[in-house]
Amino acid sequence: MGWRLPTEAEWEWAARGAEESKYKYAGSDFIGDVGWYSNNSKGSHPVCKKTANDLGLCDMSGNVLEWVWDGYEMYTDAVTTDPKGDEESSYRVCRGGFWRHVAWTARVSFRNFHEPSLSDIGIGFRLVHDAAALPLRTTVAVSSVRKLAEEWNRSHNRRDVKAYGMLLANRVSYYAKELSSNETLGRKAAALAKDPNYSQEIVGEIAERWLNDDLIQLSFIKRSTYKGKTLSVEAILEFQRVGNDWRLSKESDAISEKVAKESRKSSLPVVDLRNRLVKYEPPSDERGYENSEVAIELFINDKLVDSYTSFGNAD
Repeated sequence: MGWRLPTEAEWEWAARGAEESKYKYAGSDFIGDVGWYSNNSKGSHPVCKKTANDLGLCDMSGNVLEWVWDGYEMYTDAVTTDPKGDEESSYRVCRGGFWRHVAWTARVSFRNFHEPSLSDIGIGFRLVHDAAALPLRTTVAVSSVRKLAEEWNRSHNRRDVKAYGMLLANRVSYYAKELSSNETLGRKAAALAKDPNYSQEIVGEIAERWLNDDLIQLSFIKRSTYKGKTLSVEAILEFQRVGNDWRLSKESDAISEKVAKESRKSSLPVVDLRNRLVKYEPPSDERGYENSEVAIELFINDKLVDSYTSFGNAD
């Protein structure tokens, strides 16, 4: 409930991205960075195989045209806010260009229109939802976090500790150790300083999983080269929602997680209560075992930490 086509004004605002940037295309001045068009494609592609714009939205230039709500009419010189098209028009506006068209038709300012009955392999649509009822778990959030993961990867290859620090939450689980952001930054700087030729890359697909409404986990294969040796391992990043932003709250890998899990198992205390006969006197007709003594001893990890001596019946 509540999903609809965007107005043309909403579509263009989203395509231009943060602070309504002046890029020609949705996220770049170079169409090849952000979109599929006639020079680099022979068909449509799965979403987000090109770079997203500043709002984390993919494929708003190229790939397929997108229907918007507005009927088509010519622009006028009048200044308006969130204008609506001609509701009586026989044509509906399409935006964004598509894979069979030349580059300039994918500009964020370019307008196209067709009869709404048209069905074509080059036309699709993108839905919007009013903010008041917008669910917390959105594809926009996932796209934003994926973009941060790419920045995380770039910061390592550039050995840009400052850029890495901009990603961090106040507290970070850093390879199974709970650290402050400053402590995490210090460890990362020290690690990168050990090999000026360190490099890494994300191999294959990135899998995402919502741990809760404010926490997304990404996992992927990281191939890194450290002091001439190459290692591939499953990397794990978690991003926490902080206001309207996302921050890195966990950085780890499958090896570190396994070691930490085994360490937690072995660190559990072994508690053992033991009875030890200290003194034994057999009963006579007149008395029981009142002169016998039994020590009840408490051991933790095989170390005696306390004891209690019981007098009397030693059964």
